Formats: sequence, structure tokens, C-alpha cells
Amino acid sequence: MNDISLSYSVLKPQRAIAQRVARAYRTVGFAAACALAGTPPWELEAWVLTRVYDWTAEQRALNRSPGPRERENVREEDNFVSRTLEFTVRTTPSLR
Repeated sequence: MNDISLSYSVLKPQRAIAQRVARAYRTVGFAAACALAGTPPWELEAWVLTRVYDWTAEQRALNRSPGPRERENVREEDNFVSRTLEFTVRTTPSLR
């Protein structure tokens, strides 16, 4: 499965859920539905979780045991707002 079909296979259910949470019409786009529902795109959440997991694995390889606060700091290090904007521009046809 290529990246585009995988991305759309994830976008479609999240869009439906976000539209229901936001009580929006089906014509509301993905980015708008997520913004109205107050949820970030799952692709970005998965990216952040992957980053935290990789960092934790690196720390354990160095015989360190990172605590929850350290993992939360790694999570916050990424500029989540700019990544959300990039994702929105990439997935919204009228903004490309």
C-alpha cells in the first residue's frame, strides 16, 4: 500500500468522526472538521508517538530510565502547531 492510499484510508474515518463530534455537514472538509472537533490529525499524533518511542528506546539503550516528565518534554519539543499547518496545507486541495 502506498503512502497516499494509506494516508487517505486514515483520513476518511477521522473526518467522519470529527464531523460527527463537531455536528458538521458532510461537505465540511477534513482540516475544518478536525479544527472544529478540537482534535489533531491522527497522522500527526502517530508521528509524535513514534518520536517519543524512538527517544525512549535510545535512552534505554544508554541504560537510562526516562520518567514521564522527560517523555512529555520530548513530546512538547516538536512544534506541533507548525506541523499541523503543514499537514493542513498538504491535505487541503484548495491550499496546495
